Amino acid sequence: MGRKGSQGGGGGGGKDSVQLPPVDLYRKRIGRQDSRKEKVHLKEVKQLQEAKEGRGLALKDSFLILVAVGAVFLAVYAVLFFSIN
Repeated sequence: MGRKGSQGGGGGGGKDSVQLPPVDLYRKRIGRQDSRKEKVHLKEVKQLQEAKEGRGLALKDSFLILVAVGAVFLAVYAVLFFSIN
């Protein structure tokens, strides 16, 4: 109760645990923040790259769909045109 390290339960510290100097704690905290920022940045870069790669594929797919729809209309028109003549 009164002692600093006397609580049981394995909360990361105890009587025999080594205390880091404040400078090391500060460096550790800064390192964690930098790694979080780096993860977010890498995720954004990855999403942008995937979007760039997907753009060309989407354009190609939409062009193929338009060509297929045009071919169907042309086929229907040709059948109707030749059935009348």
